Amino acid sequence: EKQKAADELRKQEAHEARTRLTHARAKHAELDYDIKEFVEARLPGHTEIPFSTLKHVLARSIEQFAAELDANPALAKMIKAA
Repeated sequence: EKQKAADELRKQEAHEARTRLTHARAKHAELDYDIKEFVEARLPGHTEIPFSTLKHVLARSIEQFAAELDANPALAKMIKAA
């Protein structure tokens, strides 16, 4: 009986994990769609940048900016005050 209860609990936890993963994937796809709908980036000469590339550039830029704020508390305080 304990084994049956443990198996049922494991199945329930696995189902919940699959559900969370499905929701996370749907949210990610929705966010990608929303961003693609509004973002168009062009280089000089009107060369289009694929969104998949732009997404990585934006993520790296945000990471670098966060690192700069961590390294410079005065700058972080100045931005927070603005």
